[in-house]
Amino acid sequence: MDIPYSLLADLVAASHALMIALSFLGAIFTIKYGYRSIFINIFLLLWIIVTPIAQCIFKGCPITQLEKHLRALGNEEVYQGHFLEHYFNLSGDIVGVLFVITSILISIAILLTVRRNLRPESQEA
Repeated sequence: MDIPYSLLADLVAASHALMIALSFLGAIFTIKYGYRSIFINIFLLLWIIVTPIAQCIFKGCPITQLEKHLRALGNEEVYQGHFLEHYFNLSGDIVGVLFVITSILISIAILLTVRRNLRPESQEA
C-alpha cells in the first residue's frame, strides 16, 4: 500500500492554517468578549511559548518542515520560504510583523483572562 504523502502534506497545511487562525481569533475573542475557555487559553499560552522555541530548534516552523518533507516524499515540488509566504503571498518581513502582533494579542488575552479570574465576584445583597 502506497502512502499518499501528497494528501498528508495537504492535511498538514490545512491544520497549520487552522492553528494560525485559532491562535489569532482566539486572542481577539478572549480580549473582546472575555471568553474564559480553558481550551483557548491553554492553546494560546502553548502557542506563545512553543512557537519561538521551535523556530530556534528547527530553524523554522516544524509544521512547515513536516509539510515540506511530506511533499518531497510525495515527489512534489517543495516550496521555499515560510508557510504564510507561500500560501498567502506575504513577504518575510510581514510574516515577522504578524507574528509579533499575534504574540502581543495572545499576551494581552492571557493577562486579561488572569485578571478577570482573580477579580472577586460582585456580591449581590
